[in-house]
Formats: sequence, C-alpha cells, structure tokens
Amino acid sequence: MWEKIAANHAVVNPELDGLEPRELFARTVKANIPIQRAPTAVDVGSAVAFLASEDASEITGQALNVNGGAVMS
Repeated sequence: MWEKIAANHAVVNPELDGLEPRELFARTVKANIPIQRAPTAVDVGSAVAFLASEDASEITGQALNVNGGAVMS
C-alpha cells in the first residue's frame, strides 16, 4: 500500500520523481508525523487490546487516533 502511495506522490510532485518508493515514504513520514515513524500493526493492536481490556471499562464513544501525532487537514 505504501509503495503505491509513494508512486502517486512522485506523479503529483515531479521534484520527487526518481526516489525509491521506500525513501519517498520515509521522507513523507519524517515531514508529516511528529514521532517520525509510521504506525505499525502492533501500535494499532496495542490500542485495540487496551480498549478491549477491563482498564478501559469506563471509556465509551471515543475516537482514538493511532497516528504518531499526525494532523489531518
């Protein structure tokens, strides 16, 4: 999925053409995500496990963004 997103980025931004998809993705992550790494399946799974646990029994109707601090506009 990330390789396709990176390839699309290169088409939309010609100055990025020629970069390997992984390098383009890494640059995009560093520029847009404050913790400077992409969320992983483990990150999402840990959040889900917490919400499914007794520790989260009082949490209802919330949105939890597992996105490393990225802001969507």
